[in-house]
Amino acid sequence: MQRFRFNLASVKDVRQQDEDAAMRVLADRMSAARAAQAAAERSLANHRAAQERLRTPKGPAGLILQADRDRDQARVRLESSARMLEERRHGVDRARHDVLRASQALEALEQLEARRRAEHEQAQLAAEERVVAEIVEARSARTATARRRARGSAR
Repeated sequence: MQRFRFNLASVKDVRQQDEDAAMRVLADRMSAARAAQAAAERSLANHRAAQERLRTPKGPAGLILQADRDRDQARVRLESSARMLEERRHGVDRARHDVLRASQALEALEQLEARRRAEHEQAQLAAEERVVAEIVEARSARTATARRRARGSAR
């Protein structure tokens, strides 16, 4: 029986590696997005705290002025962290798309391999059936010949 060999095995291996790499990139980008989310939440908390200090101004004008500056800085950091978070989320979306595309490419080859494997098995079964049929025919012919000889020598 001939062993099945998939001619595109090396291409399949490359596609598997591509899918694995895409998954690693996705994991990295998801981690970066979580870090950006945490930074954005801290920035928001700092901005809210700075705003709260200005709602109830107490103390000398210098402290109030400093609280105003702190609030402005917190707003700038909040805007920056929000932009960073949005960029990270887009990166995650792109990485998900890349994983999907790599998975589909690999799946197409796996389906082709399965189809070819099934065809190979069918061809092997057909070949085995032909061999068995030939053996049965040969035995039948041998038996018929032996009977004819036996009848001829019995006369």
